[in-house]
Amino acid sequence: MIDGVAEPVRYTTIACPSNVDAIITFLIDDGTHVNEGDVVCILEDNDRKTLHDNLAMQLETAVAELSKVKADLQMQYALLEAQVKNNKADTEIAQLDSLQLHFATPTQKRIKELELERALIEKNKFEKKLEALEIINQSEVRKLELNIQQLTNRLASAKTILDGLTIRSP
Repeated sequence: MIDGVAEPVRYTTIACPSNVDAIITFLIDDGTHVNEGDVVCILEDNDRKTLHDNLAMQLETAVAELSKVKADLQMQYALLEAQVKNNKADTEIAQLDSLQLHFATPTQKRIKELELERALIEKNKFEKKLEALEIINQSEVRKLELNIQQLTNRLASAKTILDGLTIRSP
């Protein structure tokens, strides 16, 4: 029997990721032979895990909020379109009634003219509301989509950090 020590032909030093306040939950024994991709150390950082979980919940909430806002805006748009159609019918009725003005008294003529004028004013008001609602819809949806994108990026970053807590052999 020969006494001696075997030295590795190749070895690598692996460091803990920076900016991590972690606890070692698993560490491979020094000198153990490992293959590429084998886990050599597992770190646990509860703050990073909590941040990741909170971001995931915020993202889920933001996606639900976007769906809700889109549905609410579609409902508002549908209601406003119904008002526009109703006003259009009122305007047409007022215009048909204006044909009877030839046989009406001056007071009745004036009342019909005012009704027609009021219907036209309402029509313009509803058309402007529709235009404004479209702009508001685009702005509101875009704001929520940007928030979702930011949360998605932050969540991906947090996941990358968490994945880095499982150290594998190169």
